[in-house]
Amino acid sequence: MKEKFAPDLTKRTVALDAAVAHKLELVKCGREVDARLTLEKENSARQLVESCTEIMGLGSAADARAHGALLRASDDAVTILTHTNDLIGVRINAAKIECLECALGLVQGKELLANIDHSLARSQMLDKAITAGLFASGRLALFSEEVDTLGSIAVEAARQVTLAENELREERARQQAAYQTRRATGMVTRAEVASAIPSFQGSSTT
Repeated sequence: MKEKFAPDLTKRTVALDAAVAHKLELVKCGREVDARLTLEKENSARQLVESCTEIMGLGSAADARAHGALLRASDDAVTILTHTNDLIGVRINAAKIECLECALGLVQGKELLANIDHSLARSQMLDKAITAGLFASGRLALFSEEVDTLGSIAVEAARQVTLAENELREERARQQAAYQTRRATGMVTRAEVASAIPSFQGSSTT
């Protein structure tokens, strides 16, 4: 019975580990892109000041087009890195949900397994008592101690499921509220819009 109905905790653990690793990789990538973005913004600002200063000094002799081309290249780098940063943020949010869903699946599996163990122990206790014709409190107390322990484990497993469900629900609500705020203020990023297109959902991050 246990083998038939017991969940595959190993598979669920592997799924959770993979989800966590994916989220951490996104966070690492985000830090790297953020550092590059900061550097490019500094380069763009420096390029602007240097170009304007040279044009002011040389007047009509300055090649404004050449300076403009240099500035556009720097600005383009800032733009694409900004979009990349935004997209990473979108995918980190999705990864957080995935981690919480996997964590919930794992604790749900543990709860089911704990309930199976508890039910089997109770059934075995009653079978032994009936077969032996022994209902003396001393003999039953020996069996009941194990049953009570497994019952406590099942109760704790159920509590962990409730906590995981609450955490997942709260994270979804937080993300939805944040999105609605950005939408109301016109701050929804191009990355968010692009990520909402079905053909781009679940695309590789690397």
